[in-house]
Amino acid sequence: IQMASLPPELVHSLQEIDRLRKEIDKKIQKIKQENANLAQADPASREKYWGKLRSLYLETITLSEKQSGLTYSCENRVEKIIEENFSQTAGKKRKKPEPTKGEVIGAESMVACFVNGNWILGKVKSYQPKKLEYKIEDADPDPDANPMITVPAKYVLSLNNPELPKGSRVLGLYPDSTCFYPAEVVSFHKKSKKDEKAYYLLRFVDDEYDGKTIAKKIYQENVVLEPFVE
Repeated sequence: IQMASLPPELVHSLQEIDRLRKEIDKKIQKIKQENANLAQADPASREKYWGKLRSLYLETITLSEKQSGLTYSCENRVEKIIEENFSQTAGKKRKKPEPTKGEVIGAESMVACFVNGNWILGKVKSYQPKKLEYKIEDADPDPDANPMITVPAKYVLSLNNPELPKGSRVLGLYPDSTCFYPAEVVSFHKKSKKDEKAYYLLRFVDDEYDGKTIAKKIYQENVVLEPFVE
């Protein structure tokens, strides 16, 4: 199918997807720069960089969700055009295209999701692109509750995250629980012969014992940058 033969609204959507991709790339570069600034900043000025980072992450998520929705819509539209123009395939039922890999969190991935005012551990079972929602299996459901919950995509966070610098505000999976709580990165430690997994030392908010806050060892796979929640 040539670009000129596509409906004008579809051409516009494809151009918008390309524009969003470029915007996302710019945001990612800014995030990398602000992370570098945060790592070198003195304690008094960290809040300024942290505020910029949170805004950038939120803007990037919003752009990604919009790009994902547009992409899925365009794929369906192109699929219909192909079916209409190539009659020899009319006898075969074509499957709806799945969302492109990398745009959504894959099935069976462990995630942090915001449910009833708390960040909890869950497993992705499916994604509904038209509604921008995930079907999540609660890692520790109440005995009388349905373990399957529906969560808006903006409240589901991937646990596949890069190394975060000292001073970063994060959500960490508290030891022996399935809930994430706010914390600050004290240090990051790469995997070694002694530790098979990379981990952080986190100082959890309001986690004092005998007047002192003791940093806790939390594996990297259980830590995510703390987002703004509307």
